[in-house]
Amino acid sequence: MTGFVDRADREGPLPYSAFVEWALYDDEIGFYGGGSGSAGRREGDFLTSPEVGPLFGAVLARAVDGWWRALGEPDPFVVVEAGAGPGTLARTVLVAGPDCGPALRWVLVERSARQRERHAAHLPLTPAEMAFGPEDADSDRPQPAGRGPLVVSLGELPRLGAP
Repeated sequence: MTGFVDRADREGPLPYSAFVEWALYDDEIGFYGGGSGSAGRREGDFLTSPEVGPLFGAVLARAVDGWWRALGEPDPFVVVEAGAGPGTLARTVLVAGPDCGPALRWVLVERSARQRERHAAHLPLTPAEMAFGPEDADSDRPQPAGRGPLVVSLGELPRLGAP
């Protein structure tokens, strides 16, 4: 808490949006960006569904297969996971071995540099041409050739029902 007070003393009153940004994402003290890096994990303040065990990823792998088939089995088939944390959901989906696996390109979007660093340790990033290194939100990566349909997961519990 002293970090907040020190910053306010130096910079004056902070808008609420700046306070929330700092409290959540600061590299040293932010809930997601700093500290122990345990947010969403067993040793943290809360536990997300992917961290409970592999069943959630296995169920989602079957759903991803269903979406892939419904779209005509495109290759590539791109899934973007926003707020990916350490990459546990992607890992459990890939380990479940979905039928769409050879066509699947799972893109992790994670704001926290500390969480992005965990992606390489958690995920099979081979072959190398299928993997991008951790990047920040301002990077401007060229689009790969042959883009396919895109599925975006905006939360840990995507809607699995009919569109």
